[in-house]
Amino acid sequence: CSSKTNEIQRFGSGAIYDSKFISTTSSVVTSKAKITTRALTEITISALVGYIPTKTSIDLAVSNDGGNTWKSGVFGQKLTFQSPGSSIVWKAYLNGTFTRTPVLDFVSLS
Repeated sequence: CSSKTNEIQRFGSGAIYDSKFISTTSSVVTSKAKITTRALTEITISALVGYIPTKTSIDLAVSNDGGNTWKSGVFGQKLTFQSPGSSIVWKAYLNGTFTRTPVLDFVSLS
């Protein structure tokens, strides 16, 4: 029997509104880096939870090298990187309209 500990990163304002300029329709949220004990070449997007109104979207990109290279992906997708890396970062593109904004709740990678 093996055990595995999951770590949840919780930070941010917790606000359910998007603080952006009135003239913009999108914003980018970037996680802080999670340093792993071993270098990884594969990362799976195991959860992407948020509120996505009609005509909006949340696009996710993941990096295994601290943000030097990025791979786009969707929920359930396994991303394969050419080089191993141990500094895991994700960024979410919140694409809205002038009247609607998607809200990101959390992202989980495994």
